[in-house]
Amino acid sequence: RELLDRIGRLCTCGARGVVEHAAVAMADGAIAWIGRSGQDPAVDGLVWEDRIDCAGGLVTPGLIDAHTHPVYTRPRLPEIAARTAGQPYGASDADTGIGATVTATRAADAGALHTAVRDRLRRWVAAGATTVEAKTGYDLTREGELGAVALLDGLRATNGLPDVQVTFLGAHALPPDDVVPADEHIDAVTSWIPAAAAAGADACDVFC
Repeated sequence: RELLDRIGRLCTCGARGVVEHAAVAMADGAIAWIGRSGQDPAVDGLVWEDRIDCAGGLVTPGLIDAHTHPVYTRPRLPEIAARTAGQPYGASDADTGIGATVTATRAADAGALHTAVRDRLRRWVAAGATTVEAKTGYDLTREGELGAVALLDGLRATNGLPDVQVTFLGAHALPPDDVVPADEHIDAVTSWIPAAAAAGADACDVFC
């Protein structure tokens, strides 16, 4: 049970709106009381075990980051540079665009990929995000995309990470080494969707 006191500005999602000079009492992970700073809430006789001085800071609901691509290892600088130079999004040459990130991600050790994604998600929490929608899409093979779904699903149980909503994005781009027509590739990716759902995907996305 915690009492957050001396909140300079409290942003709420309800009718209260923004509350100045506020205090918030938390009990068993839920908000039990909102009032003015300096007041001592009496909620069903509960005793507040921890009093946290917010020192006039802002308290606000956590950020929901609704569109992210965290499953990669090496920085995506070649991809960003190619796009900045005018290359269309979705281009998948092995050395530029999405293809550059695909090539690096496929070459990564499974343990290194897990660590990179976990640490990236931790930085989201540090920046205030409590929920992250996390897309796959940087392998573009059946095995790799399903592995990315399983990786993200497995990280949900890790302490210190945001709530992860997993999106299967096997149709992020045409693979850089794909020699089949685009229609055949789309049919193949579509056939992977049931397996992605079974591996833990909450949703499916496609880049058009």
